[in-house]
Amino acid sequence: MNVLFAIPPWSFPEIYPASMSRAGGPLGDRFGTITGATEPLGMLYMAAVLRRGGFRPAVQDGFNMQPADWLNGIIDAHPDVLALTLSAFSWGKVQPLIPRIREALPDLTIVLGGPYPTAVGPKALESMPQADFVVQGPGETAMLALCQRLAAGTDVSGIPGLCWRHEGGIGCTPKGPVPVLDDLPFPARDLVDMSKYRPSVGFYNRLPSASVITTRGCPRNCSFCVSDSRIAYRSVPSVLAEIEECAVRYGVRHIVFWDEDIAIRRDRLLELCEGLARAKHKVTWCASMTIDEVRPDVLKAMKRAGCWKILFGLESGVPKNLATCNKNLDPAMVRSQLALVRAAGIESFATFMFGIPGETRAEAEETIRFATSLPLDYALFLNFTPFPGTGFYDHIEDHGTFQGVWSTQAISFVPHSMTLDDLKELRVLAYRRFYLRPSYILRRALTMRSPEDVLRNLKGLAATLGMKTEGII
Repeated sequence: MNVLFAIPPWSFPEIYPASMSRAGGPLGDRFGTITGATEPLGMLYMAAVLRRGGFRPAVQDGFNMQPADWLNGIIDAHPDVLALTLSAFSWGKVQPLIPRIREALPDLTIVLGGPYPTAVGPKALESMPQADFVVQGPGETAMLALCQRLAAGTDVSGIPGLCWRHEGGIGCTPKGPVPVLDDLPFPARDLVDMSKYRPSVGFYNRLPSASVITTRGCPRNCSFCVSDSRIAYRSVPSVLAEIEECAVRYGVRHIVFWDEDIAIRRDRLLELCEGLARAKHKVTWCASMTIDEVRPDVLKAMKRAGCWKILFGLESGVPKNLATCNKNLDPAMVRSQLALVRAAGIESFATFMFGIPGETRAEAEETIRFATSLPLDYALFLNFTPFPGTGFYDHIEDHGTFQGVWSTQAISFVPHSMTLDDLKELRVLAYRRFYLRPSYILRRALTMRSPEDVLRNLKGLAATLGMKTEGII
């Protein structure tokens, strides 16, 4: 049985401001000024599991593909099963394409998975009559069981995390358990062209780069997040073996750890750092953690192991808005913890959000002042997005107005307490105030150590200088 995993076609200008996604010129390339894309890790995991189970998987990543080319690629592949990974953003893009696929391949089995189908479950089948199944939650176990039963022609009911058409209605089972991560094969990176991927400018300091996860899930329960609250861990030897494979097979010199919080277990992080420090093939890396987990001994171990940057989700400088996000952060603690990161010789990267329900423009400007006052090396200013699967999504009209684009890089939502023009202006104001400070520019210049550092920083400067309110989506 041939199984094709696919992500719908997408391009940077659809979800990023023009100055960030513009390609060409002396600093731009096919990725855009500072944007980037990484290998589709979830699909590569599922493909590896199916291949181990005796099936023939393939992957079609819609990154930078035209809809017609994407559609023809699927039809020409003539798979038995098409498994689509869909976000809220890509849901609308793929809907007009599915009837054309069904018309060309009437015997095809279409399976929907990813964040959006997981959030809405049976509603995905109701609004897409050409689809046959929805997988909710972890896909590896459910997809393998589904393909095995389809191949054998047996009943699919009872597979955890599956929705299917049944007697004129839709049947669903509860989400399945998170798989034992060490039991999974490494992602099938050989099914994609790894050379076409590169993280965005602030997420690498050497190339080639690869993406790795050491955990799944996050118990923090931030109110804007759709991550599974169940946490699962890989063993450190398994993680180290995958990184070794990436280094040997693909020449990888940098790793982006995509864990929601790599420091959620301090002992495990220290074990990982020890292994990375001793590894034959040295890599640099970056990861996310919560600001309250910063400790001098942990930072020392991370630095020794090749960590060059840590991402922190700070979101706001206003306690009221932090409470709305279900984040309990003290500004004084944030400042002192970031000072420890800088003293350890590790760069810090923080995310902030505008448009939090109930946030005023004055409060957003306070967040900008807070961001510029911190010892940060990078800041990313996003827009609050009430994704399906969050409480905000269920009552969007109570909090504001949806703008039609599901992306934190675009203005997808305007709270009742602001205007669309406010959000456009705030995005430009924030980036210019943060990145165009003379003290910041001088510090960046003094910390550059390689031609790659120079190029990355010049791209960031070009994006900041090019930002205009009319370029904000």
